[in-house]
Amino acid sequence: MTWYLETERLKLRAIDSTDARNLYELNGDPRVMEFLSPEYDTLEGAEAILPKVVACNKRYGNQLGLFAAIEKGSEEFIGTFILRPDRHAPDDTKNLEIGYRLKQRWWGRGLGTEGSLALVERALAQFGARRIYANAMPGNRASIRIMEKIGLGFEKAYTENDDCGKTVELVMYSREYP
Repeated sequence: MTWYLETERLKLRAIDSTDARNLYELNGDPRVMEFLSPEYDTLEGAEAILPKVVACNKRYGNQLGLFAAIEKGSEEFIGTFILRPDRHAPDDTKNLEIGYRLKQRWWGRGLGTEGSLALVERALAQFGARRIYANAMPGNRASIRIMEKIGLGFEKAYTENDDCGKTVELVMYSREYP
């Protein structure tokens, strides 16, 4: 197995064609999805979206995109992290979005912060990122706390249409790097 990144407690690898059940189970938890828009709600939906996700990762040589998070002690799939260019500027690897989604039983252990800090380090060292940002719904205090812990500051509140066409309120936190 080729690991994209390792921390003290996590291993990250690019999402691959075997991850449909992992993604379905993660997104099937209503608490996990409380502040997120569902991309699919069936195993078949997860299977259908996987080729697009894998192709996006491959576009960037599996160095940017969606990553499976594996807890080292148990070797369990515990969630996902993202490090990717803005979807409106897919070739701009100096302006990167960071994100995280963990199974509920792994919340409150600092794993979101640990994985995100490692991704920030990777973004700066490998891509020379000049700006890193993250988005969350305003009520998602846990996600916002992670953003703050990794050094991002409030940039703006805004509304956007999600992939399902629903208007959602979001906050963006970011940081510029020299």
